[in-house]
Formats: sequence, structure tokens, C-alpha cells
Amino acid sequence: GFTGAIRGTIYKAIWTNVMLTRWNDSTAFYRPQWQSRNEIGIRTNWLSRFPSGNFGVNAAFLYEYQSGNRFPAADSSVLTPISVGGFHVVSTRVEFRLLNAVLSYQFRNMWGEPYQVVPFFLMPRRIQFYGVRWEFWN
Repeated sequence: GFTGAIRGTIYKAIWTNVMLTRWNDSTAFYRPQWQSRNEIGIRTNWLSRFPSGNFGVNAAFLYEYQSGNRFPAADSSVLTPISVGGFHVVSTRVEFRLLNAVLSYQFRNMWGEPYQVVPFFLMPRRIQFYGVRWEFWN
């Protein structure tokens, strides 16, 4: 197979993280022929406005793709493959950091596409979640 990745800064505060995998053997179990995760975003501490570095913003747009996949299933003594269709998932993330606290909001699967990564386990359609995380130290 082939695996490639591009990760780093594009211009100033704009960054990317792109990963792609292509397997040559499309008949193998547990392995999709194509799989990618693409992320582009902006990460800044806005030092011109907050020179102490106590404020930061991290926002990203994510796109995930996986082609169809096959899984083995035993029906008595016969091995029958089960196919799971491919999927496209679009998500976003926004985080604001103030000192050591981060306020986070994520919207996953914005299109609400029903999809399965493994057979008979349907992934959530649209899901939004938020939260605060912080660091304690002495």
C-alpha cells in the first residue's frame, strides 16, 4: 500500500494535517482501499492584542473519507463476507484558551450522514458537544 501525510504551517497561523492511505489489495478483510483524514485550521495566540500569550484560538475544519470495507462473518461452516459502505464525514472544531483553561465546541458529522465503520454499529448522525478543560499544577 501507500501512505502519505502533509503536516505543518501553510501561512502564518494557518495550518494543515492531511493523511492518506491506499491499499493495493482491495479484497482483504478489515482494510478499506482508500482512507483519508484532512484537517485545515487556524491557530493563533493573537500576540499583537494579547502580548502575554494568555489567550489563544484554535479553529479547524475536518473531512474524513473511507471507502467500502469487508468483514468476515461465519454462518455455520461457511465464511461469508459482510460489506460496509464508504463514508464522507465533515466536522468542525473551535477552541478558545484563556491562561490554562480551554473552552471547546465541536460539531461532528455536520451533514448527518448515516455510516458504519464496522458492521451493525451505526455511528452518530449529527453530534455537537462542548466543554472546558484546564490544567492543575502546584
